[in-house]
Amino acid sequence: MASKGWKTVFRTDLREVLRDRRTLFINLLLPVLLYPLMTLLLVQVSQIAAATPRPPPRIALVGADGDLQRALTGLTLVALSPSEAKAATNPDRAAARDILRRHDLVAVLSVEGNRLEIRRDEAHARIDRAEEAINKAVGQWKRQRSEQALVGSGLNPADVLDPVTIIRSGVAPPVETIRTRLAGIIPLLLVVLAVSGAMYPAVDLLAGERERGTLETLLSLPVRRRDLFLGKLLVVLVAALAAVLCNLMSLGVTAALVGSQVAAGGLEGFDARTLAGVGLPTLGLCLLLLLPLVITIGAVALALSAVATSAKEAQNHLAPLLLVVALLGSAAAIPDLRPNPALDLIPVTGATVVLRAALENPGRVPWGDAFLVLVASVCTAAVIVGWAVRLLEREDIRFPGLVRAGWGRWRTWGVNPGPGGLEALGLVAVAAAGMTLGAGLFAQAAPATLVVTPLILFIAGPALLHAWTGAYRPAQLYWILPTWRQAGLAVLLSPLAIAVTLSVGVTQQLVVDPVLLKPVEEQMRKILGDLSTMGGLPLLLLCTAIVPAVCEELLCRGPILAGLRRALGPTTAVIVSALLFAALHQSPFRFVPQAVLGILLAILTLRTGSVMPAMIVHALHNGSLVVAETVLR
Repeated sequence: MASKGWKTVFRTDLREVLRDRRTLFINLLLPVLLYPLMTLLLVQVSQIAAATPRPPPRIALVGADGDLQRALTGLTLVALSPSEAKAATNPDRAAARDILRRHDLVAVLSVEGNRLEIRRDEAHARIDRAEEAINKAVGQWKRQRSEQALVGSGLNPADVLDPVTIIRSGVAPPVETIRTRLAGIIPLLLVVLAVSGAMYPAVDLLAGERERGTLETLLSLPVRRRDLFLGKLLVVLVAALAAVLCNLMSLGVTAALVGSQVAAGGLEGFDARTLAGVGLPTLGLCLLLLLPLVITIGAVALALSAVATSAKEAQNHLAPLLLVVALLGSAAAIPDLRPNPALDLIPVTGATVVLRAALENPGRVPWGDAFLVLVASVCTAAVIVGWAVRLLEREDIRFPGLVRAGWGRWRTWGVNPGPGGLEALGLVAVAAAGMTLGAGLFAQAAPATLVVTPLILFIAGPALLHAWTGAYRPAQLYWILPTWRQAGLAVLLSPLAIAVTLSVGVTQQLVVDPVLLKPVEEQMRKILGDLSTMGGLPLLLLCTAIVPAVCEELLCRGPILAGLRRALGPTTAVIVSALLFAALHQSPFRFVPQAVLGILLAILTLRTGSVMPAMIVHALHNGSLVVAETVLR
């Protein structure tokens, strides 16, 4: 018996660990998925920045010959009037700076004999890109001059080896250059400070009260759970904003001290007001964009604290939150990343990129992108707050020690309530990781295998495995057969879905640059052509309509929609599940049409109680578009 004691202890403790799904998810699954997913997100963001066409930097030439003009490729040459050329090259740096900024010039190159002077604006957002092109062109020009000198005779070695003297002088005040360099760091710092300021009060307000034994008394008071949560959220919001404002003040005082000390040292151009003064509109924009972001972070922190049984466990829950926010905010440090509609919709990333653009050039704030970021942030905050408020209504939040009876096939007693929001987000992460990392394994396979296999393995597979391990009934996941009337309704609604998505696609083409959409369209045409050549129209419809409809609906309108509905309510679940469905396609240029289609399919699933009508609409939608594309081609 003694030899079997450790086995009994091992089996008992292991069973208890497996039953605690939250700890398993946070400590095991989440860290494994988090690093590759966030890294891939940053890579895709960098690809979007690289694919975004931007006009080349603008420079002006004064007294340059044709050889130098031909060498300056990749730059836009701007002609200056004689008076402007004289002002841009005279010793008065303020006058030169006015000319450069009036024409949005990065630099002015002035050639006089063998002397080349480069007047540049170091505070310009494209100074690094222009510097690289100018250095390359000047080096080529110098080589040409050297070759010409070697052809002649009677020249001394110094003239042959170094015929050009380059003089570089900057026109921007040093403090503006420093502010431009720090513009990518300050937004990330503000976001991290907001998270840090929200974490500690959130831990104490719920997990701390539970540990002190006062939470049950508080929840028994005649106060609505919504009011109770919002009151605590306001406390967290005040604490986070206080942390951000205090650190902003500290940065401002530090900048003023540095500016005054350097100015006292005699360095020209350093002014404390210039260093710290980015303008009231820019400061107001910072606070406006950070407010919904802080609300979101505070609500998530309170929710994670609510599901913890102790303050220590709550701190473990909040550690990944800080990591996620830091990784999303680090996108502001990517040099060529600029605000655009695709980035504006990404939480944290859109806000930090807009803030960086505003700090780089306070006179040209991207107000359109700022408005889109604000709308997206407010919507995200509303979803998160609604989900967190519902947590306090759950029995396992009020009495966590009484209803922790395991999960799925490890449940020992109690009724299986169906999947939750945490499980839905976990499934999305697994599917996204599989499609991103695993789809490359089939890159050299036949076209049908390339399209179908990742859908079965990484979309339908996680849904089926989750349903089995969770021991869910098919009705809890909407996996039931529809009535004939519901199936007929789905067939009748298919033309509406096609018309809506086509309208959204046409509208998107009017907004998005066609150059960005061209690679996506060419890739789709290549896949369709390969499938059509391999098996004709039947194989084409099977791979692009039937299999995607079955696999994607099993996951997105199955456990994901069911879990989000239980956590957020039907309306919010429809919107969030549609956004996640669009995100799984991993293309920012297909996001909006897929999101609209996802909303229609989610509403149809909730109205009929079955995922089968959504499969019918999805298959007919894809099949019709594929047939139309094939016929037109």
